[in-house]
Amino acid sequence: MGPLFTVLFSAVALALVWVVAFVCARSFQSTVVAVRLASLFVVGAVAGVMLSVVGLKFFIGAGDTLTSSGQVIMYLSSLAAGGFIGGGSVIWFYRVLTLRSSGTAQKRAAP
Repeated sequence: MGPLFTVLFSAVALALVWVVAFVCARSFQSTVVAVRLASLFVVGAVAGVMLSVVGLKFFIGAGDTLTSSGQVIMYLSSLAAGGFIGGGSVIWFYRVLTLRSSGTAQKRAAP
């Protein structure tokens, strides 16, 4: 299981994640905002997956040495967790910065 397989698997998974994120965001937002949020989620997920790969490769030594199916499942689960944490944190930071810069947080707090 080399790095090319990881990149290919991640690209297909992130395309599916974009579709799911778009559908979820579209349920609550307009199309333009939903596309922006889904794209930001995928960018954050890519960053999270890359950080997970670096962490697993250099600190744990995972990657080329995966021999059993259990190791592969744990490796891919770690990539997925890093992707969801990265994507969620980018969306969270975006929403916090957007609310603070637009002043809607202060307007909602006022009676």
